[in-house]
Order: sequence, then C-alpha cells, then structure tokens
Amino acid sequence: MTAPLLQIRGLDLRIDGKDILRGIDLDVWPGEFLALVGPNGAGKTSLIKCLAGLHRAWRGEIVLAGRNLRRYSRRALACRISCVSQTEESDIPFTCLEFVLMSRYPHLSPFTTLRGADRELAAQSLALTGMEHLRDRRLDTLSGGERRMVMIAAALAQGAELMLLDEPTAFLDYQHQRQVLQLLGDLNRRRGLTVIAALHDINAACRWSARVAALRGGRLVSCTPPADLLQPEALRAVYDAPFAFARMPDGRPLAVVEDVS
Repeated sequence: MTAPLLQIRGLDLRIDGKDILRGIDLDVWPGEFLALVGPNGAGKTSLIKCLAGLHRAWRGEIVLAGRNLRRYSRRALACRISCVSQTEESDIPFTCLEFVLMSRYPHLSPFTTLRGADRELAAQSLALTGMEHLRDRRLDTLSGGERRMVMIAAALAQGAELMLLDEPTAFLDYQHQRQVLQLLGDLNRRRGLTVIAALHDINAACRWSARVAALRGGRLVSCTPPADLLQPEALRAVYDAPFAFARMPDGRPLAVVEDVS
C-alpha cells in the first residue's frame, strides 16, 4: 500500500499567545488534490505556512516523504515543496522568464550556474501555464491573473512533488479563476502533482479536489470526499450558516448560502 506523502499529527500553532491551529491530524497521499476550506480565520493560511516551513514555532509532527519536516534544510525542502502565496508583490523588476528561472536555484550548488536544462524547464512551465508569449514582459506590467499564472509556472519549474497554494483565485475575475483551477486540475491529473490548495469558494473546492479538509477555529472539522461536505449539516458545522442547494445540469450539487434576512 502506498504510504502518505505527508503525515500531520497533533499539529499546534500558537502565535502571540493565541491558539491558531489545534490538534490537526491529516494525511495527504501522493498525487492527491486536497482542498482546504473554512471561514476567515479558520487556520488555512497558517497550516500552509507550517507545511511550507514559513512558520517554525509549531508543535506536533509533520512528516514529508518519511522524514520529519524539521530535518529538512530550506534548500532540501524547496526541492520537495513549492508554494504560491495569496499576496504577491506587484513591483517585481524581473521578466517572467527571469522570475521563473529563479525557482531553479534550490537545485543548484553555490558554485554552479543555470544550465540549459533549467532554462528548458522554465520555458516548458511558462508554456504549460499559457504564459510563454509573456516570457520577456516584466512581471509588474501584467494583470493580476497573468501574474498568478506566472507564479504557478515558477512553482511548477521548481520541480517539487507537492505544490501548496493559498487562495490561488483570490482577487481574480471569473475567467481567470477558472483558468487557474483548470490548470491545477490538469497538473494534478495528467502529471501526478500533489496539490494542497486553500480555497474560499466551496463549490470550486468540491469541483476540483478528491477530498476537502474543512477547518474552523484552528481545528480540523472534517476531511471527506466533496459529496459528503455538500450536505446542510456538514456545511453548517464549518460555517455556522444555513445553506441551500441546487443541482447542476450534470447532477452535481451546488451549494448556495441561503438568505434568511
């Protein structure tokens, strides 16, 4: 039986005297698309930052590919995990190709330079994300949706087996949201990339993921297939709000927050 790529046991995070994450137990399997959902302040971003090595004050156990996360150097961790954050700097003074090429540095020693294979991988990643035609454009001249795609291209070129994304569709219009999620779904299905994405849209999370981990108040409420989450009581336990449901033409349920005013 295949072992989990990621094992989380008893994960606690406390910042400035406040409990952010409490007793998180979670397994993530190779090639899985796991969505993280929950209300604002539930702990989704904090969990991603712990997994990415950005928060170091956590307690408990995180095991990546059979090795405790604390035993990885930053360079070694970057070779196995890539991360696309929710907030992006808009004044990055590099071209798209230059920015994507930077993601290859974890694979280089201090005395080596970028190789032809690195440049080829960067070009392929831009092509996969549909951004190849912008390779010579500065990142700070792009739209928000274009920048997000370039960020994903950089994470892809990094060559990691696990990609973490914090609200990858935040502040994007519907067309760009769909493009980002379609891309992540394709990378997951066709290339076997393991994806953990915090998503604000419940329907999008359930549409693209194999399992949905729901957090509330820093605790893991449930981790289930999407169909099990799209139930009135299951969603009420996460959001403390009533939900109504409609059916898509293909029979899939669509969750709608009910207006009870």
